[in-house]
Amino acid sequence: MVYSIDLGNQKVSDVLHGEKRKNVAEDWKNIQKKVEAVLKETESDALQKIYLDRKVKKITLYLSYSSQKSVRPQDIAVNITGLKNPAFIMAREGVLFKSID
Repeated sequence: MVYSIDLGNQKVSDVLHGEKRKNVAEDWKNIQKKVEAVLKETESDALQKIYLDRKVKKITLYLSYSSQKSVRPQDIAVNITGLKNPAFIMAREGVLFKSID
């Protein structure tokens, strides 16, 4: 499955940036660090890739099907954004039929 997380959403922006806005480059560095941490910490083979798109302010998650218990996309979104209920900032973008190389 392919999911996206909307970083342009006001709730996400408030949590990620706080009340004191840093410069934009610093904010993206912090988001990139969170994405890298999730990739390192996730023990599931189902998480194929995470793509950070600055232009459209989205993070795209690529998850392959697993017959075993797998990482949930909303858990990844919680780890990156800090929101307790990220379902409202996520969208299913497509279906992944094979692994991404």
